[in-house]
Amino acid sequence: MKKIVQFFVLSLVFATQINAQAILPASWNFSNPSIANPPAGFTLNILLGTDTRTTYSPGVGDNIAARLDFTGEFIQVNVNDKPGNVSYYLRGTAISPNPPFTGSFKIQESVNGQIWTDVRTLTSMTSGFTRYQDALQAATRFVRFFYNEKQANSNVGLDSILITAAPAPVTPVLVLKHLGNTLVNGANFVSGNASNTPLVIQNGGTSQVLLVDSVRFIGLNASDFSVTTLPDSVPFGQAKGFNISFNPGANGSRFATMLLYTNDPDKRLFSLSLYGIGGNLATEPSVNAQAINFASIKSYGYNTQLNANNKLAEKYLILRKLGSAITETPTDGQSYKRGDFIGSAQVEIVADSSIVFNPNYILANQTYHYAVYSFNGPAGYENYLTSSILKNSVSTTGKTPGNYYQGINPANANFVTSLTARINPHDTVFYSSYIPRLVNPWIARDTSNSKKVVICVYTGHQFLYDEPFLWAAGNNGAVLTREHTWPQSWMPSNQGNPDWPNAPGTTSELPEYNDLHNLFPAHQTNANARRSNNPFHEVVTPTYTSPTGFGMLGKDSFNITSYEPRPEQKGDIARALYYMAVCYNGSRGNSWTIPNQQSLTILKQWHQMDPPDAFEIARNEYIAVEQGNRNPFIDFPEWADRINFRTMAYIPGDSIPPLPKSIVITEPTVSSSWKKGEIVNIAYTYQNIDSVTVLFSEDSMATWMNLGEGNVAVATNPIMYMVSNYFTKPYGVLIVKESAGTTADTSAYFMLEMANGLISSRFEPIQFLVYPNPASAKVTIETSGTAKVQRISVLDLQGRLLASESANSINVEALQNGIYLLQIETNFGVLYKKFEKQH
Repeated sequence: MKKIVQFFVLSLVFATQINAQAILPASWNFSNPSIANPPAGFTLNILLGTDTRTTYSPGVGDNIAARLDFTGEFIQVNVNDKPGNVSYYLRGTAISPNPPFTGSFKIQESVNGQIWTDVRTLTSMTSGFTRYQDALQAATRFVRFFYNEKQANSNVGLDSILITAAPAPVTPVLVLKHLGNTLVNGANFVSGNASNTPLVIQNGGTSQVLLVDSVRFIGLNASDFSVTTLPDSVPFGQAKGFNISFNPGANGSRFATMLLYTNDPDKRLFSLSLYGIGGNLATEPSVNAQAINFASIKSYGYNTQLNANNKLAEKYLILRKLGSAITETPTDGQSYKRGDFIGSAQVEIVADSSIVFNPNYILANQTYHYAVYSFNGPAGYENYLTSSILKNSVSTTGKTPGNYYQGINPANANFVTSLTARINPHDTVFYSSYIPRLVNPWIARDTSNSKKVVICVYTGHQFLYDEPFLWAAGNNGAVLTREHTWPQSWMPSNQGNPDWPNAPGTTSELPEYNDLHNLFPAHQTNANARRSNNPFHEVVTPTYTSPTGFGMLGKDSFNITSYEPRPEQKGDIARALYYMAVCYNGSRGNSWTIPNQQSLTILKQWHQMDPPDAFEIARNEYIAVEQGNRNPFIDFPEWADRINFRTMAYIPGDSIPPLPKSIVITEPTVSSSWKKGEIVNIAYTYQNIDSVTVLFSEDSMATWMNLGEGNVAVATNPIMYMVSNYFTKPYGVLIVKESAGTTADTSAYFMLEMANGLISSRFEPIQFLVYPNPASAKVTIETSGTAKVQRISVLDLQGRLLASESANSINVEALQNGIYLLQIETNFGVLYKKFEKQH
């Protein structure tokens, strides 16, 4: 038979995106790939209601199932050929009423995706997954899982969809392939700039010959394309090849549609939309998208809305950058995936058209800058428009408790019990739902090559993975687990409870077990197992340090086995423990005091030295939505000073007036160095001081040398002093104090040159750190080395004693706002530090 190869050049606009079809057999378990990246042929419409969750956990054989919870939501599959059967798993997900699902859920089929026929209708479902299987019509090309009628307390879990191909017929079946991959009728095919592209015609029938009648090309650039070696016929079960030749008439994007005519009764006309490239790049688009805007702005996220209705570009590259405007530009011919970096800007998404999406890992009180670049071209041939850049920015909010704490007054004696009643009870998020509720939508960060990363909070280990995210189990390649900051073994409800983690005699999880405020991702081997149920503290003699250098197990200064996390998590830990104690104290008659093995002093220190940061604030806001309650010690860190967490008793406080006296040493500093024969400076600032005395020590303040005193009005400032002695110690320290009072300041430790003329090696100086400063309730002195605090006294700036305690901390709630002096008695002597009282 003679082949009729016809070429028509028509005014046909090439559609660069046609809805992809699923090649049979087609399946999806909503885990691999993730629900955020449906496989070819699958589309979702499951965000109609106010609940934005798209998955449930667990699924069938893994952690994820699809969630449908609103009338009109559906999941649809468009298949490429005659289907056989469709199988799937369904379950009702509500706890009540019984049965857990009422309403109407349909499985439907369609020839064209517009007119639907019911395959199965369910008006009740069990709480466990049930497998269903239905036969589909030969003409069906669309299958839909449709929530027909939503009723209160009824939702649907859908998992493991499988659509098989119909048995091979006796009639001829055209199967067109490129490099072993089946091409779908009506699909796009990128031929690129290759002069010849090999295709294979396969006959999938069982007994009849496939006759190939003709091929022709239509479209804008039809004359650029032709075929060679097209076969006349293909016997059943065999295959024959041919080539598409490409001779571009110009550089840039070249479009045509190939029409292949055979005697396949279902595909007598097989079309393939061709995309060729003249030269190395596609045609550059002439315009960008119209706008990129933001809505529903919170501290933990926002909706990003790209308006690209002009349809004059094929795709849009959206970049995001934290803190500064985007100046980076993409490179032509370079493909970028979500998470890739261009300089310090990160690819947020590559969009085909107008889109609304929610970015992950958005933090509080930050400004995120965006830039949109339109481009044309398939992978490797991209041509980006960089002369017309669409830009915008969005600033997230901070703490937004609103009226959540209305009626709670930290000055009232019922403060603790009122706070407990406010944050408990709360909604329950099941332990197994941590991935779809917290990890997937917020914690997970995008990174290069479309991968994701979740950080171990204790060690900083970055777990890099391809979706789906999994907890460490067996040899699945995952390394993270859910760490209970307040260990399960410390929980009073776990003592003698054979049904733990459920309430005694029930199958319902206890809220303290799955509380999101207490659960963090942690490396199972290097962190979770090492921490175990040991208390938190600063480790001075480590027995294990994780490979990142953070996360240590060992002995603390009291020779107690303790665990020390990375600095960024220390304050978060304290506030999580404070929250758990307040939230569950009295629950089921149990006392939730922080156990004796956990140092309250170190928790208070961490709480004050590592205040809530952008991540912790955003996390609190996010959990407030998911779980329905807040951590009050993130919203109001000072409230921790009003509770004795060892007894859960209320700590009252009042205030007294301040007095304005101060001395601040400005020289020497920690980088200063003194040696014999040199003139050194001693400088300070002062307020309401008449006369000062300068004291020097080179032996850790065991003895002091008086360097002089004088009236500040006539004394030289800075004071010049010639060093006339050799030093016998490697470092020194100064005190400048009020001559007739006790107002004083102590310098940082600075270097001294030894008698042999060599500069001594840098030492680990003894530190006396006052925190918090400013303070509202309590001031603590942290020391290092062998220095120990024996007593702290609070003096006003006129030297009057206001309070004194034989401890390393002292309560200052009774003071009014202002500047005060701490007289610190140590095993090395007495020194003075100033601090500010501030409500």
